[in-house]
Amino acid sequence: MPGFVKLLNEVIRTGLCTNCGTCAAACPRRSIVMDYETEEPRLDGDCGVRCQLCYEVCPGRDIDLPALCQAAFGRGPREEEQKLGVNRRVVKGHAAQPEVWAAGTGGGVVSALLIYALDEGLIDAAVVTGMKTDQPWRVTPLVATDRQAVLANARSKYATSPTNAALPEAAKGGRRVGLVGLPCQIHGWRKIQSLDRPRKLKTAVKFGIGLFCGVDSPHIGTEHMIVEGCDVPLDQVAKLEFRGGPYPGRFQVTLKDGRVVAPPR
Repeated sequence: MPGFVKLLNEVIRTGLCTNCGTCAAACPRRSIVMDYETEEPRLDGDCGVRCQLCYEVCPGRDIDLPALCQAAFGRGPREEEQKLGVNRRVVKGHAAQPEVWAAGTGGGVVSALLIYALDEGLIDAAVVTGMKTDQPWRVTPLVATDRQAVLANARSKYATSPTNAALPEAAKGGRRVGLVGLPCQIHGWRKIQSLDRPRKLKTAVKFGIGLFCGVDSPHIGTEHMIVEGCDVPLDQVAKLEFRGGPYPGRFQVTLKDGRVVAPPR
C-alpha cells in the first residue's frame, strides 16, 4: 500500500494531522503538496507503491521519544531531565541588541540566535514562519537568508503553518539550514534524522529551535477574529499581528488606509 494512502487513512482522516509539512518535504517525487484551504497535505502526482517515507516521518502517526533522543543526542534523558528532556543546562535571556529585542515577542532570543548563525556562517538560510503577501492574515513558511528577513518575520504566529514543507527550498544548492518550529515540526525533523532519510535534508539542517505550543488554530479562527472581533473585511487587511505593539502585545490589524484596529478587551 502506498505510504500516502496509509497517511490519509490513519492520520489525515482521523484528525491527527498537524499541518507540519514534513510529509511534503520528505516526498522523493515531490508529489505531496500542502493545501492552504484544508490545511492538510494532498497528493498531486504519482505515489510510489513501495515508498512509505511520508508515513514514516509523520509526527501525527506516532512519536517514539526514546528513539528520537537516541538518534539526536546519543542517549535518553537522565532522571533529572525527565520534565524538560535531554539538555546541557537551562538558561534564560534576551537579545543584546535593542533592535532585535524590540522585534521579538518576548525577548528576541530566537531572532538573535538566527542572526548570529547567519553572520558567523554556521547556516546559509533559516526556515521561519511569516505572513503571505496576497493574504496578509495567513501564515506561511518562509526562507530567511539575512538579518532583515529574520527581523521582518519575527514574533509569534498563532495559526497552523506547514513549516517543514519549506525545507527542500531552504536546502537548495547545498545550503546549510536552521529550522524554527513547533514541537510537531521538530518531531518531524527528528524523525528524518532517526531514519536517515531523506539524507539531503538530514545533512542540510544543522540545528532546530523548538518553540512551545500553547494554541495553534486554523486560519478560519484568525479570520473570525478579524471579521467578527475587529469588524474588518478581509479585503481591507494590510497587515496582521498576533502580538503587535509593546510587550506583551495584542491581536491587531492594520488596514489599507493605515488605521490600526484591535478587538475590544
